[in-house]
Amino acid sequence: MEKSSLDYREKLYSQIQEEYGKLVYTYTCHFKMADRLSKRNFWIKWGQIGLSAISTGGFLGVLISNEQILLWALKKPIILRLQISCGR
Repeated sequence: MEKSSLDYREKLYSQIQEEYGKLVYTYTCHFKMADRLSKRNFWIKWGQIGLSAISTGGFLGVLISNEQILLWALKKPIILRLQISCGR
């Protein structure tokens, strides 16, 4: 009777140890993915800030100088910024 009880405990301990290993592996993978996405989000935000600055500068240039060529140059950063913010 004792041998089967001991065998049962060893099997149970083995299963718990295996599941714990899987849990730690999954947690580590998710943590690394969250870190990568956080870095990507940081650079996307800075890119959007830069494109907003370019768009604003172009818009102010059009208002101040009233040149149509500046209006054409203004459209490119705005379209690019919209594509980035929509996730394309």
